[in-house]
Amino acid sequence: MGDGATWRTLAPGQRADLVVVRGRPDRTIGDTHKIELVIQRGRVLDRKALVFDEASDPGFREATPVSSSN
Repeated sequence: MGDGATWRTLAPGQRADLVVVRGRPDRTIGDTHKIELVIQRGRVLDRKALVFDEASDPGFREATPVSSSN
């Protein structure tokens, strides 16, 4: 894993970054929008206090089609 992430076990007393999702995002991609809880650096984030700022988080954008040179 080249992104610096480390996979370990989850156990009492350990810190973890987690996204808890309602549903089965492995089967239904739309379930990725059903986030119930986010834990970052061992702390539960208050999702209502999070504010989307498009300038600092551009998110997904429509891609420009790539033409084939064949």
